[in-house]
Amino acid sequence: MKKKILLICILILFVIGLGNAIVKNIKKRRGNEVKEEVVKIPVKVMQVKRGDVREVVSASGDIQPWSQVTVFSKVTGQVEKLFVDKGYYVKKGGLIAQVDYRNNALAVKQIENQLSAARINYENLKKDYERMKDLFNQKVISEKKLDDTRTACESAYHEVESLEAQLELAKIKLGDTRITSPINGVVAEKFIDEGEIITEASMSKSAPIVTIVDIDTVKIVVNVGEKKISKVKKGQSVEVKVDAYPDKLFIGKVYNISPITDPQTRTTEVEISVKNQNYLLKPGMFARTNIIITSHKNVIVIPFDAIVEREGKKCVFVVEGNYAKMKEIDTGLQEVDKIEVTSGLTENENLIIEGQNTVKDGIEVMLVE
Repeated sequence: MKKKILLICILILFVIGLGNAIVKNIKKRRGNEVKEEVVKIPVKVMQVKRGDVREVVSASGDIQPWSQVTVFSKVTGQVEKLFVDKGYYVKKGGLIAQVDYRNNALAVKQIENQLSAARINYENLKKDYERMKDLFNQKVISEKKLDDTRTACESAYHEVESLEAQLELAKIKLGDTRITSPINGVVAEKFIDEGEIITEASMSKSAPIVTIVDIDTVKIVVNVGEKKISKVKKGQSVEVKVDAYPDKLFIGKVYNISPITDPQTRTTEVEISVKNQNYLLKPGMFARTNIIITSHKNVIVIPFDAIVEREGKKCVFVVEGNYAKMKEIDTGLQEVDKIEVTSGLTENENLIIEGQNTVKDGIEVMLVE
């Protein structure tokens, strides 16, 4: 009886041990499967290619006309004729308006007639004086008679001089009645209409005729911080974008750099000129600019976010076979979200661009689209 009980106990212990061994083996196999699933990190890759990269200084500012003038009348009187309207293009020297031309033309004619008569009178008195001198030398007339003739001749001469000066001023005033444009440009504003009267009072209030802007070329004034201004030079190319034409790129250049820095903002004014074909760029528009400092062409270029830092060094991960491989790199120019790689990467390598922050060197990875 005791032997049977012992045998049964041994059999029970054997079954328990066998069961434990089977359970451990199953757990071990499941653990290995879980481990394999955790190690396979999903990553997205791109093929390393060559491209162009630039160093730029970005700044923004308002578009302004290249030049702007407000034209005033120098004479009073009625606006007889307006030759332009808002939006008209005028050339330098082109007529804008005519103010009281007829009255001033008559004034010139009147003075010309008076001058003609005065010159005739002077010539006659001059001849009389020469004749009186002969008669005086012959003691036919008195010295007083000679002096009276000389005085009349001198008075006639001064009258001619005075009328000549008046005629010159009248001609200048007549010229001022025909108002012309001092520049090539477009009429941006018109402040007066035909038939209106320009008075001394309105002139004293600086009432203008028109404002003309030259927008064949426009300028953009931007402010550059003192850390970057040393890189900006006259003649550098500039890319310009405006919200009105989101798909269009305008090209300008740096033409002036202020010699002083604003002590309040620590910025320096930089003026950019842009040829304005078809007048697409309008004064008052907001412009974003990239001043191109330097550029490198046909170099290895990768997304800036692909770089990870390991022990203070710049590194990237590439995929070789099914495994991630870490590579230390050196970089060059950075332009917004892309950067030049000067060493450590070669063309056509499979660069990890998503998942690079979770992989480790030598770990198995899984490519995803």
